[in-house]
Amino acid sequence: MKLLVFYRKDSDHSSDVEEFIYNMRETRGVQNIEVRNVDSVDSQMTLGAHGIMQYPCLMVQREGGQTTKIWQGKMLPTLDEVSGYLSA
Repeated sequence: MKLLVFYRKDSDHSSDVEEFIYNMRETRGVQNIEVRNVDSVDSQMTLGAHGIMQYPCLMVQREGGQTTKIWQGKMLPTLDEVSGYLSA
């Protein structure tokens, strides 16, 4: 499982997202995190395929690329919630 994080570095929510990523890595030991710029062509294709319209967006994917959970918008999930999906 991996966690994809889509956000804009120069946005009003960037510090919250960066703190979340840091805490996932440092307190939960999650290293399989891909951070992506929402404005890249690849990100827009991925987000469009899932109907994502709000940022930031967190997406848990299985090794084969199947998405198992998506969170979108400024209200980030808890570390425990994301960790649960990553370990399932």
